Amino acid sequence: MRESVVRKNGGVQLQHKSEGKSYTEVEIFAEVLGTKAGYVRGLGRSVRSVGSSSSAASVDLSWRLEEAKLEIEEMRARQMEYEALLVKRSDMEQTMREHLQMIKKQQWKKDEELMQMMASSNEKKTKSIRR
Repeated sequence: MRESVVRKNGGVQLQHKSEGKSYTEVEIFAEVLGTKAGYVRGLGRSVRSVGSSSSAASVDLSWRLEEAKLEIEEMRARQMEYEALLVKRSDMEQTMREHLQMIKKQQWKKDEELMQMMASSNEKKTKSIRR
């Protein structure tokens, strides 16, 4: 099946070149794969079979429009993912700032305790020397 389609496609391309005509992808798909239930096979649900060159151009444009719509949908989905990642990153940065602040407070308390212990130790040494 595939080989016959490839051969037929090659023949159609040669014939079109020899006739000096420019054919759209839709026309080539329609000729090689045929039409079924009003649609050109291989081009999806929104493409109808080709009747004339003006309708072929219309079909080609509607196919391109459908592709553009799908691309826009994909871009919007990626944009939403990107925005969600930005929110997640912002939340993580806030959490890290909070943890850093907490660690600084704990370190400050330990430094204070150490200074008090050292002051207390120095007082004891001074008292023992005076005696």
